This record gives sequence, structure tokens and C-alpha cells, in this order.
Amino acid sequence: MKRFFKISALILVYFLSSARSCDNQEQDDATRNEARVKVSRDSIISAFETDTLSVASLSAFQEAAKQKFSDFTDYLKILTDSATAEPFREQAAKMIGDLFVSGNATLHLPGYDSRKKTGITVEQLSTHGSEIWEEINTFVADSVIVQRLLHRISDSTYTGSLTFTFRTLQKQDIKSHSSKQTGSVDILLEKREKQFGSDTLKVWIIFLGNLKTY
Repeated sequence: MKRFFKISALILVYFLSSARSCDNQEQDDATRNEARVKVSRDSIISAFETDTLSVASLSAFQEAAKQKFSDFTDYLKILTDSATAEPFREQAAKMIGDLFVSGNATLHLPGYDSRKKTGITVEQLSTHGSEIWEEINTFVADSVIVQRLLHRISDSTYTGSLTFTFRTLQKQDIKSHSSKQTGSVDILLEKREKQFGSDTLKVWIIFLGNLKTY
């Protein structure tokens, strides 16, 4: 019987020791994971909040600007398609607004500019509804290249521009296109506050600016 109690006591001690070891291991793992997360977070902050951008970083932002321009033309197709349900057109208008540096950016778009040479602002495009949307001809970009490389104009702003060739999609026949035309759009890289979880960081964000078609 004494032997039984001794064995039972040893087993109990073993499990208690194992439990403590597991707790210690979990605490060690949690500490290491927390350290890794902190290193990763600090690395991200360093990359995004840096004051000086490398040539490679600026090149990456220029490629991102090309993608934003492509997104713009996709959203514009939805916005100007009268067969699309109104909520989708309104959402496309909102997403267009998010691509541009401000609601004051001026757009000279095919169709609308054929009679009105002043262009419209992003805010007007986003809020004035179908009376403007119906006048705009969708265009399909054939090529997009960097016209002016991003260059610094202040501590928190770089500017440059893209140039593109395009064909206008005629409303009366969605399969036909006009002759090739050209256009340009300003791009701006700005340092702005952005929420990351519970933190607010000042990071570099690329935007589209004034757009012209010729």
C-alpha cells in the first residue's frame, strides 16, 4: 500500500512538473511571438513612415499609380453604364473618389468635354448623379506609361504624371471604338495619417490628380 501511495505521489509530481513545464513553454512561446510581432511592426512602421524614399520605392509607387488609373477606367465603365443598377453605379462613384487626391481634382473626360470644355471635378462626378454620368463616354486605355517620374516638392509630397493612349467606347455601339487618342493624369504621393488597429501612422499613399484627354 505504501508503495502504491509513493507511485501515485510520483505520478502526481510528474504531472504537476509537466504542467509547469508546459506553462513555461507556452509563456516562452508567447514572449517570442510577441517579440516577433514587435519586430515586424517596427519594420513596417520604418518602411511606411520613412521620410526619404529610395528609387526602388518610388518606382513601386509609380506602378501602383498605373493600377489605380486602371481601376479608375473600370469604375468609370460601371458608372456610365445606364443598364447597371443604380446602387452599383453609386458605389463606383464613391470608389472613384477614393482614388483621387481630393474632390477638387479636375477631369476632362471624352463625351462630356465635347460640349463643355471646363471639365468636371471628382466631387461633381461622385455626387451629381446620372445627368452627368450619361454624358460621359467610357474609354479603354491601350497603354499607360510614366511621363514624369515622381519627384519631391515638399517634405510630405512627391508629384509626377502618367500618359496614356485610349479609344472611346461609343454608346450607340459598344463594339465600336473611336480613333486612338491620348491623355495624361497627374499622380501625387502624399504622407497622410492612416489607422492601423489602435495605432495612427503617417504613411505614404499614391493618388491620382488632374486628368486630361486630348
